[in-house]
Amino acid sequence: MRLFNKVGETVNKITYKMDENDPWFDEKISEVENLDVALQKLHSALKSLVSNRKELSTLTGQVAKSAAMLSTCEDHTSLSRALSGLADVEEKIELLRSEQANSDFFILSETIKDYIGLFGAIKAVFHERVKVFQNWQHAQLQLTKRRENKA
Repeated sequence: MRLFNKVGETVNKITYKMDENDPWFDEKISEVENLDVALQKLHSALKSLVSNRKELSTLTGQVAKSAAMLSTCEDHTSLSRALSGLADVEEKIELLRSEQANSDFFILSETIKDYIGLFGAIKAVFHERVKVFQNWQHAQLQLTKRRENKA
């Protein structure tokens, strides 16, 4: 029964168009829709950025390991020291990139996801307003019918 009710509400949400008397609501509904679409795009771009930064961090770590292995194999001492220093720098860069990816994810991406949820709640409030209006119109229609039947 809940499934049928949800399907009915969804079909009703799609098909029912409320004649809006207040232009403020039209404006705000369109603003919310536009902001929601923009935030969805931003969130997907941020997820891509985070995954690319994590991949970059992993690849930097592999470069550091390769440089460290080369430094141990090298016979020339100054080149060996330079490769060892390069390996140390690459390890530090790997840590920085990993921290940057994590902060991007936890600060930016999760905050944007929370805002997307808030915009979903705002859309639900606007939908409830339409449902209340629809129920009011139905109640008026029923009242008119009952008055005609009584008359």
